[in-house]
Amino acid sequence: MFTLGTAFGAGIGGGIIALVDAGMVGFVPALGIVNAVMLAIAGFGVVVAFRVPQRAASGVTPPAVAPGVALERP
Repeated sequence: MFTLGTAFGAGIGGGIIALVDAGMVGFVPALGIVNAVMLAIAGFGVVVAFRVPQRAASGVTPPAVAPGVALERP
């Protein structure tokens, strides 16, 4: 799940850079478009992060995780 954003970012960026190869967009404007898209996604992430509650709801405790235990399955 953590690599999904990276895969989408690489796919979108690669698609925009492929427009350079097709001659539809110049190289510098294509890089500007890629950077603008990534900046917009980062801005959306910041806005969403401020909507997350600061503390857990009462009565809900997070599960304990022992130190050194991997949080993801290989």
